[in-house]
Amino acid sequence: MDYRAGLQALSQGNQTQGVQRLEKAAEAGHAQAMLKLGDIRNADAGDANGDAAIAWYGKAANVGNIEAARKLGIAHATGLGRNEPDPAKALPPLETAAKAGDAEAQLHLGQVLIVLKRYEEAITWLTRAGGAGQARAWYLLGEMYYQQQTVKQDIEKAFGYYGKGAEAGNDEAQLMYSFFYLTGRGTRKDKAEAYKWALIADEASSPKSRGALKFLEPKLSDADKTEGKARAEAWRAANPTKVPKLAK
Repeated sequence: MDYRAGLQALSQGNQTQGVQRLEKAAEAGHAQAMLKLGDIRNADAGDANGDAAIAWYGKAANVGNIEAARKLGIAHATGLGRNEPDPAKALPPLETAAKAGDAEAQLHLGQVLIVLKRYEEAITWLTRAGGAGQARAWYLLGEMYYQQQTVKQDIEKAFGYYGKGAEAGNDEAQLMYSFFYLTGRGTRKDKAEAYKWALIADEASSPKSRGALKFLEPKLSDADKTEGKARAEAWRAANPTKVPKLAK
């Protein structure tokens, strides 16, 4: 009762009453109320609110709320509130959520495991996350095999993972896929294909995509540009839900 009343008050713009009713529900053990209170505090600026968000996420996670466990892990990984980033603290709640099938938790767990230098486990979880629709996981796997900072370099594997990320709509992967086609890393050189992926990535209008096009375009013939634009348009038409969104 208090939980629904709290949500209704919030929807009507009454923040104070909404929070009070949610707090009553949370005190009675309502996990979704705890999660919502965490989200409210997380959305507000200031270290105190960040600390409060962690506390509420922790309470909800302790009673089995998987979304709260994921958000608690992310909060520890990024250093919410007065807390410094702490991958060791982030690990248990992210593992809980990831093992429960939360794809976003699997992605963040993979990132935390990279920081902790547990690379084989990171590969396992990032692969699961990618298969569950987290496109950025494929980009991170490509980076692992290309950048030589975590595992032995494997250009063909890197190309394959960047390709999966690109096709799934991740603009970072699309830029690397473009670069590999431009330079012939792991594949044949194809400047039109390089231009195609750079144009698609630039739907995000990020500084990286703007810089990539500025670097790439002087190296292309008019025919490369015409063909690349046609391929990009065809891909966008066939994959409207995977076109990168404008960077915030």
